[in-house]
Amino acid sequence: MTNLRRALLVLALVTTIPLFFAGSASADKVTSRIRGQPDKPASADDAHQAGEADSSCQSCAEQHDKIFDLAVLRPLDAIGLFCGAGLMIPAAALGLVGGMEPVQDAWDLLVLSSWESLVDRPLGHWGS
Repeated sequence: MTNLRRALLVLALVTTIPLFFAGSASADKVTSRIRGQPDKPASADDAHQAGEADSSCQSCAEQHDKIFDLAVLRPLDAIGLFCGAGLMIPAAALGLVGGMEPVQDAWDLLVLSSWESLVDRPLGHWGS
């Protein structure tokens, strides 16, 4: 009985990991909206200083985005790709009952989307 519970727990964890990675795109949209709202300077001197600091802060923010992407998001994408490839085997076996279209959909969702996010996406760019 405990082996059955353990197997069900592992199955639940393995099936929810790709869903977790798929949900990260909506969090990226919220982050981009927050970053897109500029702060309003209080006076003309503050505006001048903010104008000078904007270009350096912008490049600093881009560097932070690249570091975060390289250190956190790319390893998570690699884990998602590995898990998706593992889930592709049972998904293909179950999907063949309905023809090739469900298998292609499973491939696109489980493997191809993770591959594009890991390899094809430019460094520091995520979300839409």
